[in-house]
Amino acid sequence: MIWQVIKKQALTFMRNRQHLVLLILLPIILITILSFALGGFMDGESVTIEAKIAITKAEEDKQIQLFTEEVGKLDIPEQEKEGIFLAANQTRIISFITDVFQNNFPDQIEVVMIEKEEVGSTTENDSFTAIIDVPENFTYDLLRYLYLEEGELPSLTLSVHEEKQLGSSMVKHILAEIEEQLALFTYTANEGVQVAALMPENFSVESSIRSLNKANPKITSKEYYTFSMAVMNVLFIAATIGAYAYQEKETHVFDRIILSNASPWKYFFGIYVSTTIFAFLQLTIIFTAAKLIFHVDFYNSIGVLVVTLALSSAVGGLSLILTALSFRFNSIVLINYFQSIIVTAFAFVGGSFFPVGGFSEFIGKLGDLTPNGASLSAYLHIIRGADPFTGEVLGHLLYLIVFSTALLVIAVLCFPKRGQKI
Repeated sequence: MIWQVIKKQALTFMRNRQHLVLLILLPIILITILSFALGGFMDGESVTIEAKIAITKAEEDKQIQLFTEEVGKLDIPEQEKEGIFLAANQTRIISFITDVFQNNFPDQIEVVMIEKEEVGSTTENDSFTAIIDVPENFTYDLLRYLYLEEGELPSLTLSVHEEKQLGSSMVKHILAEIEEQLALFTYTANEGVQVAALMPENFSVESSIRSLNKANPKITSKEYYTFSMAVMNVLFIAATIGAYAYQEKETHVFDRIILSNASPWKYFFGIYVSTTIFAFLQLTIIFTAAKLIFHVDFYNSIGVLVVTLALSSAVGGLSLILTALSFRFNSIVLINYFQSIIVTAFAFVGGSFFPVGGFSEFIGKLGDLTPNGASLSAYLHIIRGADPFTGEVLGHLLYLIVFSTALLVIAVLCFPKRGQKI
């Protein structure tokens, strides 16, 4: 009886070639599209950011000298004057900004010093990402504000090229960090804290453009999307066979099984076994195609095989519960709802479209509670070199087995018993 159910489901698949194309060809097409479209993101390629900045020249030495001469004429203790002289000679904001751009971002930022009269023509030059216009007497006014509490805090004028968003955003971010450091310096100076060690020349701005050195082997986009698309599309097997089973109920095939005094449980278990077999075959075909077309290396074939069997069993459990509920409620709505909405939700949470664990730890853990998410995590751990029978991989395998068993038990409880109206 079980073999007959498997054979019948296989013949139904063969007659519905459209389903075969969607279940086999569609995942391969999606792997191709996503791996190439998101290859740079998945493979960790850095985005090249280049910016050309113009800064108007500032005569900081003359302005500092002018300020110190003014302080020297004040009626204040000599010790206090010496402290102001020391701080003033180290407060070279424009030089600091220029050094930050040139020394910390030599490959990304080019700095060009221009005269005040050249600001207008430079603004019309599309090759510049940003222009920092330094007001006249900027350093002098800044020193008077910081140390004599006179006048107003001067400000720089920043003009950016809006079409060069990455470069302009980087310049804005760096200037904002420098402004925060200057604010800290101003506060400590006003509070009488020793400021020599807090002068701008002692500050540093680190480049945020860097690569991550991972101990585990890097997973390429082709590897990731081979597994992510496979575990997503295999869920459609459950809905497809569930729909076939409901169609057999509508055409009274199941009634004839009951009238022939055959055990409905054999038919029921036959659906579980056939779904598990077809899910395993689908995954095997997808992985074989990925191996031949995309040269995906599975590293540990035994581990991949074990996870594939566990996932196929979980898909069998899904098919069984869908069949049982559709029989019990005499409706195919749940099956349609599953393949149109639930599979999409599982795919999103389980990381089939993009790695969700890196964005949210909660979503990552939630994704591992879905059959596709748990199997995807197990696959990724295996191709990183993990032992399939220990650690997290074993945990995911056990979860898939428990998931399948739990659905099998629930389906048995929900499946209509002999004599019940279905």
